[in-house]
Amino acid sequence: MQIEEIMWILQLGKRYESLFILLLRQEGFVTSRQLARSLAVSPRTIKSDLTTLQSYLAKQEEIQIQAQRAHGYRLQVQSPQLLQQLRERLQLASGDILTAKEQRVLDLCRILLSQKKPQATWLLQQRLLINANNSLSFELDQVRQICRRYRLQLTWLAQQGWQIQGAFSCRLLLLVRTYQYLGLETHNSFPDYERLFQFPIRQRQKLQEQFWKILTKSELAFSDVTSQRFLTLLIVLHNWQQRWGLPEKSWLPAADLSLTAAREVQFVQDLKGCLQQNLALQLTSELQEFLIQVTVMSVDLYHYRDLSWENYGHLYPQAQNLVTELLQFFQEEVPGILNNDYTGFKDLSKVFLPIALKINWEIADDVDLSLYNDPVTLFSPLVQLYLQQALGRLEERYHYYFSQREQNIIANIIQGIINRLHLPHRKLRLAVIALNGKLSTQQIKFNLLHYFGRYIECVDSRSLYELREHQKNYDYYLCGSYGRNMNIDLRPIFFVDETISQSEYVESLEEFFFKSYQYDDFLPPITIQKVTKPWQFTGSTYGKLELQLPTQQKLELYANLHSDYESLQIFLPPTETQAVVVVIDTQIAEQGIKFKMLANVCLQIVKFPQVLGTLKQQPVNSYATFFKR
Repeated sequence: MQIEEIMWILQLGKRYESLFILLLRQEGFVTSRQLARSLAVSPRTIKSDLTTLQSYLAKQEEIQIQAQRAHGYRLQVQSPQLLQQLRERLQLASGDILTAKEQRVLDLCRILLSQKKPQATWLLQQRLLINANNSLSFELDQVRQICRRYRLQLTWLAQQGWQIQGAFSCRLLLLVRTYQYLGLETHNSFPDYERLFQFPIRQRQKLQEQFWKILTKSELAFSDVTSQRFLTLLIVLHNWQQRWGLPEKSWLPAADLSLTAAREVQFVQDLKGCLQQNLALQLTSELQEFLIQVTVMSVDLYHYRDLSWENYGHLYPQAQNLVTELLQFFQEEVPGILNNDYTGFKDLSKVFLPIALKINWEIADDVDLSLYNDPVTLFSPLVQLYLQQALGRLEERYHYYFSQREQNIIANIIQGIINRLHLPHRKLRLAVIALNGKLSTQQIKFNLLHYFGRYIECVDSRSLYELREHQKNYDYYLCGSYGRNMNIDLRPIFFVDETISQSEYVESLEEFFFKSYQYDDFLPPITIQKVTKPWQFTGSTYGKLELQLPTQQKLELYANLHSDYESLQIFLPPTETQAVVVVIDTQIAEQGIKFKMLANVCLQIVKFPQVLGTLKQQPVNSYATFFKR
């Protein structure tokens, strides 16, 4: 089915669109009563709407509504291409919705993690509601890869079935990660799995209140996501103990890390009474140490003064070493951009402390699998390219898999370091043309000095005859929009629109002040080439990054920052179904400002891809083109 047909169906009524999006975003089955509650209508109305949607979608193979008695409804999208189109048209993040295969992988994890006995293939097929022709080979391979990141093994036991084996603590962390604890309650058709997360509402509320009170007193900072994750882990511990009992030893795969003076230790000590009262959990020494280390993984923001050997033992130098290795890579590849930025070093140390702990465990744990799966496009592609290479080197050395959320946090810090680099600029001499008298220019002069004073050497109010009589050199002339109707021969001139909003006004002037940064003096010459067929680039000395623009067109970025010559080439394909290719050749050589300028240009292409249309239509000889709105 074409995306346009689906969008047409959703235009039949706002409720159809809301119902479709609710189904699309939910895992597993959701009942008509739950849907009715979300949309403030009756279950009968929901069933009628679902029948209508089913009638439109019934003949399509790529997307269908699946109904099962006593479980409810769920929407399944078979085609990854259609799924991506739906994400974009309905403005949903990729973490919100899964393909049918992705959903089966997640469900397989849930089934196998919540069972102590091996599961036969035919039983798994039955529970996943698929026919016997599907061998589940792809899904089982994906589960095997996920398990490896937790030091777990997916094992086939002859004449018995599939079983996940490994340390209970690692199993517990992965089990909690598979649970969507921030979404709408859904029915996953896996009662054994669901029972591990069930807890009476009033007792849950009481547990939450006590937990948050102890957390506030501790001065530790959890995000809302990690606090819910920690509470969910405690509930699973309680339910597992009630059902099978907890192991007495072999909780921790890592050696003693000497976390004796950290605030996390006191937090778990204060939590002991709460756990005994609400969950009947007795804190053995191993369980206590496990919870302390999970707390270290969960803390959202550390005070740098607390990061010390006394508090975190071996973790502290390990985190420092990881940060040093990351920065050394950047220094080798992009010399001069990360020098002496103490703020960046502190922030990276905070991020890498829990990562160092997980490396000790030899696991790659994070928040639940359906969150933070989208790469963030607020960072320059050039920054992403070299960060990807740096993290790849750390992954290879330490066998640690960085989640997308961790990559985004680290990229945000690196981007902040680059943003703090000071770009040199010359100050501009400006003349505001006083067509309606000099008093009429006071507001624009105030705004110029208020928002852009650091770029201005002088700003004078002058009438046209004064400017013609006194030949004084100005970099720019500014005039109200009514001046467009007059024959003003002063150049370059910028007409200010008095009808736009304050933010639009400031944004329009940002483009105007671009000239002060002298990008054209620092950066390589620009070459634009229109190609008639997909352009294949080959070059072993180039870093490469592929990403998707907001327009759905692909962008391929190649960069060599140690090149013998200077060039920035953009290859524009004939259609938007083919990738735009950007190739950068330059010599950075301790010129951090040069890297920042190139990073800014690449970011402009991602944020405002319409500039690519401008490049097709007119010759480009200045970097100012990338900053025009």
